[in-house]
Amino acid sequence: MPSVMPSRPKTVRRLLIYDDSATFGGHEVMALEGVKALMLSGEYRLTAVCSQANEKLVYALEKLAREMPGVMAVLPMTFYSRKLQGLRNRHCSGSLREIESIFRGTQPQAMLALQGDVELSSAGIYVARKIGLPVLSYLALPHHLSQMGAKLGWVRDLFNRYLYNLPDAFITLSDSMAAMLRAHGTRLPIRVVQNGVDFSKALPCDRAQGRRRLGLPLHPKIIGMVGRIEFKQKGHDFCLKALEFHWEALAGYHFCVVGDGPDQERLQSAVAKGSWAQHFSWIPWTEDLGAVYSALDVLVLPSRFEGVPLVMLEAMHQELPIVASQRDGMAEILPAEWLFPYGESGLFVDAILNATTKPQSEVLLQLRQRVQERHSLNAFHQGFLEAVKASLQVIAPVTTV
Repeated sequence: MPSVMPSRPKTVRRLLIYDDSATFGGHEVMALEGVKALMLSGEYRLTAVCSQANEKLVYALEKLAREMPGVMAVLPMTFYSRKLQGLRNRHCSGSLREIESIFRGTQPQAMLALQGDVELSSAGIYVARKIGLPVLSYLALPHHLSQMGAKLGWVRDLFNRYLYNLPDAFITLSDSMAAMLRAHGTRLPIRVVQNGVDFSKALPCDRAQGRRRLGLPLHPKIIGMVGRIEFKQKGHDFCLKALEFHWEALAGYHFCVVGDGPDQERLQSAVAKGSWAQHFSWIPWTEDLGAVYSALDVLVLPSRFEGVPLVMLEAMHQELPIVASQRDGMAEILPAEWLFPYGESGLFVDAILNATTKPQSEVLLQLRQRVQERHSLNAFHQGFLEAVKASLQVIAPVTTV
């Protein structure tokens, strides 16, 4: 009787997930989905190291760990990334001992660093390089900090150049983000994984029904902004000034902001002093995004910088017109007639009028098909898992005897 060779057991790799941001950022929404994909694959045992100051991230990671017992340990630490962290890494050895101690104690085979910008999590990457631990960076926004409006941005950009060759490989969100990384001088492998959304979380409804559910007026055309209220990145202040300046062209429109954020009070104060006070609605962040997108006539994204905005992908799936600044992932995906040069208020308003007064059914259908084919949550999970696996095969290959 022929003998049967036993099947070789699947190799389970020890992977350290690292994020030292003090507050929950947009990059962590997709990063958490990536971590979930790694856990579900059965190919990894994870240790997640994150700042205890980032309570939302700690909670989300611990929730994942409870849902899949034995797959991931969560280790909150006291350290968190600070401004000028790219410079601090070279001169704060005492502060980095906690990170090194954790890394040596967990004995990972490689590290996946979650980075909103290149400074975030750079301390962990710096320590990993010191102890010879291979590093893969998931970097969402490889923009110049000066472009992002950061304090002392040009100085930080100068000192941060070395950070773009500190990991061993990168994963980023789009081709334009990959081009930015190359422009920074990185010579490292880069893989692109497009953001994905869960279509079941934003189910459309009738426009009148959506407006009633949100307490919005039924008849005017509604211009909407959805997400974090932050002037420096998202451009709520620019949007309001543009609407004020071009009030006559937009007579009969209503302005709605959905979300919360650091500049919420400043926005509401500015609205109260202007001509839009009677034509403005603010809705705190809601999970009823199906009603939100159904209620709007146009979504506006007048951002200074972005990656690939999830609200844009969700609106595409809802067949909602989108007017956006000609930047980053928005410029890659949206039609030219919906785009405007950042800061150009007249062209911004022209794009709004074009998107809300001309037939858009054909382009809306094309965008819906694109987002279904390329930006589903399942597509992201598969793409992220494949990118991590392929990257690790290069930077931390498994040796067999």
